[in-house]
Amino acid sequence: MGKVEVGMKASSFELKNQFGERFTSEEQLGNWLVAFIYTGAQTPRYAAGMLALRDHYDEFIEEGVSVVAISTATEKEHLRFAAQYGIRFQLLSDTKRDVARRFGVSSQYFGLAGGRLALLIDPQGVICHVSEDKGKNMVSEMLSLVKQRNQAGLMLAS
Repeated sequence: MGKVEVGMKASSFELKNQFGERFTSEEQLGNWLVAFIYTGAQTPRYAAGMLALRDHYDEFIEEGVSVVAISTATEKEHLRFAAQYGIRFQLLSDTKRDVARRFGVSSQYFGLAGGRLALLIDPQGVICHVSEDKGKNMVSEMLSLVKQRNQAGLMLAS
């Protein structure tokens, strides 16, 4: 897919979560979804983003938005991480970076491992907002956007 842009249909994907359960983006149609995609896993940047997401997860749910985080970690690594840090959202395993590539997330960031991307996807599967490589600030940016859109009546389920 390459670089994603607002207004594009999100590429469909299927991955396993930290419990080995299948997650498909197609099953999310009809619901709002925020997807955080990281090509690096088990790094301080990844941990900071996931902990920020953990701390604001309930607020996303209250706003009517499902949340997933996608990284190169294995299911077992995700399970350990989730248990260690009290993560309640789905951590999806993209060990081959297929999903990251489809959404144009680079595996390199200024010579370091791991690019990051956050997407707000509407109930029809259309990308409404893209946030690139802002670490834990991606979480606050997405949450603020979701709240603003809800207050304006723009997040009604279709």
